Amino acid sequence: MEKKCSKCDTAFTCKNEERGCWCEGVQLSQQMLQYLRDHYSNCLCPGCLSEFSREDTGSLLNETKH
Repeated sequence: MEKKCSKCDTAFTCKNEERGCWCEGVQLSQQMLQYLRDHYSNCLCPGCLSEFSREDTGSLLNETKH
């Protein structure tokens, strides 16, 4: 199914109604998932979701250094 990203409005293919969507492989913390639910009404494109995943990983790494 074609969708538009809730953040950047880029068109992308979403397979959330089937198993095996590309987004299932993106690792996000529970806190980041909640942030995304609170701020976006629908799916994000691969680029935006990857950006949030990198930010999430960076914040987790910073927390473990303290």
